[in-house]
Amino acid sequence: SNAVRRGLMGAGWPAADAPVVYPGARLELFGRSTARHPFRDATATPLKIAFAGLLMATKGAHTLVEALVLLAQQGIPFEANLAGGDFQQDYRHRLEALIEANGLGDQIHFVGQLDRPALAQWLDQHNVFVFPSIYPEAFGIVQAEAMASGLALVSSGVGGAAELFEEGISGLRFEAGNPHSLARVLAQLAKNPALVHQLGQEGQKRATALFSVAAAAQQLEGLLLQ
Repeated sequence: SNAVRRGLMGAGWPAADAPVVYPGARLELFGRSTARHPFRDATATPLKIAFAGLLMATKGAHTLVEALVLLAQQGIPFEANLAGGDFQQDYRHRLEALIEANGLGDQIHFVGQLDRPALAQWLDQHNVFVFPSIYPEAFGIVQAEAMASGLALVSSGVGGAAELFEEGISGLRFEAGNPHSLARVLAQLAKNPALVHQLGQEGQKRATALFSVAAAAQQLEGLLLQ
């Protein structure tokens, strides 16, 4: 990503002329059954929010859970599901304690680690994807997979993750580590289902055009031929 290139240059490496080739995602696995789900319609409510990533502090799942507590306090309906394996000791237990303390056990669920085919089917049951990483990511392939599935992307945009979407067109950005900032963006989507639909459509187009394995392979072949 451009973020990686800037990091290399900052460390003194001669990377100014290095081409950027994004790691391709297996997008052919995603977005096949979008039309089956009525909640993807522009008038559908409530928000069905997905998170996928290792359960560790730098991935920011706690920012999402804290933001969901704020949504609940505002009376905004939602359902949220978090996929990913436990990585950091007691991290999930702390999240579960926060969820239970706020009476949200029926609205926020953990589904464990999913392989790619299962992840594709699972994403298809949601309409918003939150990428709350705090530590700068080199890219963030799961964002491309969620976009290809037609979900509206809400991202902290740290590092190379910001390069996957265009703000306000194919995704929305919030301040990393700030649950109030994330809650404001999610509340905006809850009040504007048409925007959820628009972001999902535009994100799907962008991911398909730019972030597939085929696109990456074609770019690499072109560079090697040069």
